[in-house]
Amino acid sequence: MAKVYTTKEALEIVMESDCGDGSSSSDSETDTEEASEFEPEQLESSSSSADSSEEGEQEPEVEAEGWASKNGKIVWSATNNQTLRYIPAARGLVPGPTHYAAARIRDPMTSFSLLLTAEIIQHILAVTNLHGRREITGWRDLDAEELQAYMGLIILAGVYRDICINEQLVPFKGRCRFRQYMPKKPAKYGLKIWATCDVKTSYAWRLQVYTGKEGGRPAEINQGMRVVLEMTEGLQGNVITCDNFFTSFGLSEELLRRKLALVGTIRRNKPELPRHLLQAKNQFFKQRKVFSSLFAFTTNHTLVSYIPRRGKNVLLLSTKHRDPHVSDDAKRKPTIIQDYNRCKGGVDNLDKVVGTYSCRRRTNRWPLALFHNLIDVSLYNAFVLWTSIEPSWEQQKAHSLVLPL
Repeated sequence: MAKVYTTKEALEIVMESDCGDGSSSSDSETDTEEASEFEPEQLESSSSSADSSEEGEQEPEVEAEGWASKNGKIVWSATNNQTLRYIPAARGLVPGPTHYAAARIRDPMTSFSLLLTAEIIQHILAVTNLHGRREITGWRDLDAEELQAYMGLIILAGVYRDICINEQLVPFKGRCRFRQYMPKKPAKYGLKIWATCDVKTSYAWRLQVYTGKEGGRPAEINQGMRVVLEMTEGLQGNVITCDNFFTSFGLSEELLRRKLALVGTIRRNKPELPRHLLQAKNQFFKQRKVFSSLFAFTTNHTLVSYIPRRGKNVLLLSTKHRDPHVSDDAKRKPTIIQDYNRCKGGVDNLDKVVGTYSCRRRTNRWPLALFHNLIDVSLYNAFVLWTSIEPSWEQQKAHSLVLPL
């Protein structure tokens, strides 16, 4: 009969296993023309500017009326003369593990227990046994040791890779009212989860299950703004990176009030954008030059329109960047885009590393699918916590496939 492992035994096997096939955490830079989600920055009014002579191709000045936003509420400027310097607010949280966590982490198991606490385990047991007694005649209550043994088994199953998943939604094809169809994702069908992750480590700071639109109610207005504000509650002094689903001028203003900056791609249909930045062509040139940038500024905001290829126009909004700086390489990318590309992969990288040892299973019950995902993310977060307390352990296991960084 196969041996049943407890969570502690499974974690010990996981942490000690060395699988020789190293895994890279570096996020390859996505093509700027496909620049997508998640980056936040700051506020208010002013102007836009062509590249200076030290920064590249200079575009002729255009009439002032073209710098007003489509809704007429914001007047951008072609220069940053009136733009305030960006000074990050003092962070409300100290980077790294809290004193509470550091004092309680002694080994990988205690690190894992900080995330799936005894209270959570007891709640899972209570609800599981309640459902079991309702649905199954002669149900025998599950105890904590059996639940830990189950978690240990699915962790080990993930170590030995029954399946590998690399996507932003939890794959699920069973019946569920809030199951999502996302044709651009490998799994296509699944349970969508909003996530706030640390850029450097991909540590999941906050997760929120998207439960869809309530029946009979109209679609939510400004959903992207609501999600970002909820997912960043309690943060201060950070730079939020997001894609064009979330980014808006109104969001950037509200984040500034909360002492947070924003960097993100922005959709061209936003009413706060000036007409000149929307055009890949203008009255002076039949076609804007490839790798050229056009900037617009307010007191606390910078917009950039970048041409990565002929006829393609990429727009980004930032409240962190206040200058029309571009790189010195051949593509002359603005600093805003370089920062966006560097930071946007935090959530994607979490999916990648969790998918490497995923313990998710094919199941027709969505609560179980979410529970498996919870264990995946908790295991990865525990690994980040443990290696921050014991950095030498990470160096020794640098080539492990089990919990790669």
